[in-house]
Amino acid sequence: MSEQWKSDNYFVCPSNFAPEAVKDYHFPKKLEIHDVTLRDGEQQPGVAFTKEDKINIAKMLAEVGVHRIEAGMPAVSKSDEEAFREIVRMKLDSKIFAFCRSLASDIELAADVGVDGVVIEIPSNDELVQYGFRWPLERPFKAVCEACKLAHERGLYVDLFLMDSSRLTVEQFVEKVQAVKNNSWVDSCSIVDTQGTFSTAGARHMVSEAVRLLDIPVEAHFHNDLGLGTANALAAFEAGASVLHTTLLGLGPRAGQGATEQVAIALKLLYGYDSGIKLDKLYDLGLEAAKLARVQVPGNQPIVGNLIYLIEAGMPATWWPNIEKEHPLALYGILPSVMGQPPVQIVLGKGSGASSIRYWLDKLNLKIRNDNDIANILTEVKNMGLAKKRGLCEDEFVEIVKKYQ
Repeated sequence: MSEQWKSDNYFVCPSNFAPEAVKDYHFPKKLEIHDVTLRDGEQQPGVAFTKEDKINIAKMLAEVGVHRIEAGMPAVSKSDEEAFREIVRMKLDSKIFAFCRSLASDIELAADVGVDGVVIEIPSNDELVQYGFRWPLERPFKAVCEACKLAHERGLYVDLFLMDSSRLTVEQFVEKVQAVKNNSWVDSCSIVDTQGTFSTAGARHMVSEAVRLLDIPVEAHFHNDLGLGTANALAAFEAGASVLHTTLLGLGPRAGQGATEQVAIALKLLYGYDSGIKLDKLYDLGLEAAKLARVQVPGNQPIVGNLIYLIEAGMPATWWPNIEKEHPLALYGILPSVMGQPPVQIVLGKGSGASSIRYWLDKLNLKIRNDNDIANILTEVKNMGLAKKRGLCEDEFVEIVKKYQ
């Protein structure tokens, strides 16, 4: 077995690639990431992208190599329509998709703005149709068949997006897809975990069976209500889904969904699959998306959090200066350079130890009366970190040290 788990920049679990672990994988021949930040991401309360925001995010997504960009719904507003037209005019390397209701007007507008494909929504759960939409059960089927046929006639790629389909049985899902396909046109279909209620095993099973029973590609659009959005997207990849729908930072309604940056890095490091996405650009992309969305990124959020490569605890801070140049992977499974994060830093706070004090004294070239004062400086650093409930800045440390010079 080759060392797929280890490179100069990462050192992950060998068990990820053990024959027993991978024997039931059925990877698609080709995988595409379909980023839905500009639609689903914008459904997060408080997030509102301007025309310029949408254009900038689309440009950045294309620059890092995202394969498909769902730029929203051109029918939502004039601003969204104009954003679509400009994004299409830029002739990005990514394919541009529009989300459409089963309405002829939505399809016609999507074709008119020049997108490559459409994601056409149909409520697939009869309970939602009956109690939410208050429609006769046959209405969605008739409308989506007409919409899919029109989209195909207009030269668009057609993805049938079965909203809330994770709460169907596999047999019900396949039956509904086949019915639309037999009476219209469908290029691919999406299993949609609208409420985020898939277990990882459940996601893998439903995708695997859908791939086996259908003769069109199966896509996965999974929400994150129980914190499994990214894990379930990866399970869908294991089971043969050819497209994964994700958002930057996991933005979206309620708890959002699988995060584009997390999925892309996990594919490479944990499965050995190179999606073509430029991983070292993802940190900057995430920060810019957060800025435009006006959201706070938790410091410990994977890939883009600003705390994940800071060391405060005493023992790791003791190790890091010794291994930083020789073998940094002894401490970190993934180096910050993989996703474009700043280098590892040792910071000062309540969790610091004596080695951190020595590190910072050397770093700032500060001299103290004698080494016995290190313990006193450490006590003051810990007390200030506790009192302020945060780490210390450089100036605060210097002020403490002045007492011992």
